[in-house]
Order: sequence, then C-alpha cells, then structure tokens
Amino acid sequence: MTSAGEKQHYALTLLNKLFEHIPETMRIGVLYDIGCQLHRSCEKFGFLDDIIDRLVFGISVFHAYGHQWPCQIIYHPRKCKGFGLTDGEGCEHFWSSIKSLIPSCRVSTYFNRIYTIDTQIKALHEKSLFGMGKWLHRKWIVTKEKKSDSENVLQTVDSLEWNAQVTEQTKPLKRQSKNLANKEIEEILSLNKVVETYKSRITELQNMLDTGEYEHDMDLLEVQEFLQDLMQKLEKTQKAVANKKAKLSVDGKQSLKKLMGNEFLKHRMNALALKQRIRDRLRQRKFELENLERAYQITNLDLIFRPEIES
Repeated sequence: MTSAGEKQHYALTLLNKLFEHIPETMRIGVLYDIGCQLHRSCEKFGFLDDIIDRLVFGISVFHAYGHQWPCQIIYHPRKCKGFGLTDGEGCEHFWSSIKSLIPSCRVSTYFNRIYTIDTQIKALHEKSLFGMGKWLHRKWIVTKEKKSDSENVLQTVDSLEWNAQVTEQTKPLKRQSKNLANKEIEEILSLNKVVETYKSRITELQNMLDTGEYEHDMDLLEVQEFLQDLMQKLEKTQKAVANKKAKLSVDGKQSLKKLMGNEFLKHRMNALALKQRIRDRLRQRKFELENLERAYQITNLDLIFRPEIES
C-alpha cells in the first residue's frame, strides 16, 4: 500500500486473500468506511462474484453518521443483523495506542521509525496478552448488561414500523406520470373509508363506556386501551389525508371523484414529483462534491508525502 485514501482495490485484494485461508462454509461481515460503495461496486461490476453470497457489508460506526440516512438504515452495524456491538474501528483503536510516537517519529529517519513502531507494537501485544483475562471479564459483564437493556427496549419496539421506515426511505423517487394525480386521489378516498371505520368503532366503544355493557368478554381497561389506540390511529390517518389534499391543493368541499382525470392536478403532481427529484439530486450532488473535495485534499497530501514513503 503506497497511496492514501479509500481505494477499493485494496479492500478487494484483502478479501480475496482472506477467503483463501478460511473454510468455505464461513460467512464474513465486512465493516468498511465506504462499505456501501464497495457493495455497490461488487454488484455492478461482478467483483468477488464467487464469494459475494458469503459477505455481509456494513459501515464502520465512526464513519456511518457521515452517510445519508437511507444508507445508514441498511449498512449501519447497529442496524444490521450479526454485527452486535462491533464498531469496525480496529485500525483507529490501534492508531490511538501508538499516537504517542508521532512527535518522535516525525523527525526520525526511515529505519529508526520502522524500528520504533515495531518495538511499540510488540510491547502492546505482550501487554494485551497479559491483561486478556481481565479484558474478557470486563467485556462479558458489559455484554450481559447491554443484552438486558436491549431486550427491555425491544419489547417496546414495533418491528413492523421499522420495516416500514426502511421501505419508505429506500423506495425509488417518484417519476412523472399521467396517472399520478389519480393515484393520489384514490389513496385519499381509501384513507377516508379507513377514517369512517375508525370513527364508527370509536363511537361503539364510547357507547360501551357510557352503558357499561362490554362485548366479547372485554373489561373496562381493555375498552379504554382499545379506544385510545383507535383515536391515535384516527389522528394519524386524518393527518395523512390532510397532507395528501395539500399536495393536490384541494379543500374538503370539492368532490374528489369528480377530480379524477383533472389536467391541472395531473400537471401539479408531476411538477411536485419533478421538484422532489431535483431537490434530492441536488442534495446527493452536494454530498458527492463534499466527498470529492475531501478526496482532492487527501490526494494533495499524498503527493506531498509520497517521496517520503517511497524513500
């Protein structure tokens, strides 16, 4: 390795070499600063084609928060099955342990620098082996505490909501279509039916509370909980209807069925879809330019330090 920066060919070479020395039934989780781009390159260009089904890609924790949210919900190790509490920052931990050598190595000759780093690594290796028992005990205690806390949190989390968020965040952007407005109107009409169903059920439950006569062997607490849940769902559905009507610029007095095939609404919805695509593309472009600028700065540093590396 003679160049700085995130070069994918280094990662591909290391993975190929690793799979030469592990059993064919073993699966590997790869935490890489740009694991999302590496995964995309493998799928697009056929890299690692013979072992891709045995790889799970993720982004190291420290760098994950610099990626866009749709990227995080797929590749963040805390949101991927199998990675547990692994952070993928092994190199950063190692660099932190030898950072005290920076001042002296900066003014050292090449061979003195190599000797100093090798000696420090050997000392750290012996120290870690000597304290491995305490390290394992400490990690075991922390792991049990984390597991207990996670199980308590998972009892209150709805996995369906998380799956719905993943689907929503990763779905393709809307494209212009002559039926876009009609689809929006159909969704509003469908949601209006759901609202009416909720209202009808809420009225029935309120009558039960007033009369004290409960159906299906329900008691007072169950009726109250069910009523509260329905009222929350009703509020969310009404907000969804209001947002969709705002997109169409339609008030409640107009008949939605009569607006099916309306040319103005068709052009309005297409304009909104185009606006959203332009906005998302600009946001992505800005993100790409930031990465490009960072890569340019790294390249400049590489040009400065390359003579020292080669010497």
